[in-house]
Amino acid sequence: MATNPQQTNNQVISEAEKLLLDIKQANKRFANRTKSLIKDISHGIRKAEDELQGAERDLEKLEQQSVAEMDAAVLNFLSEE
Repeated sequence: MATNPQQTNNQVISEAEKLLLDIKQANKRFANRTKSLIKDISHGIRKAEDELQGAERDLEKLEQQSVAEMDAAVLNFLSEE
C-alpha cells in the first residue's frame, strides 16, 4: 500500500511542530529553574555579606574595647609608680 506524499509531509510537519513545542517548553522550564537558582544564590550571597559586615562591626568594637582596656592598664600601671 503506497502512502500519500502529502500525508507523509503533513505527518512530518506535525511531528516537527510537536518537537518544537516540547523544546520550547523544556527551554522555559530550564529558564525558570535557572532563574530560581540564581535568585537563591544571590539571596545567599547577600545574607553572607550581611553576616560578614556584622562580624566586622563586632570585631571593630572588640578591638576598640581591647585598646581602651590596654590603655587603661598602662595608665594605671604608670600612675602606681
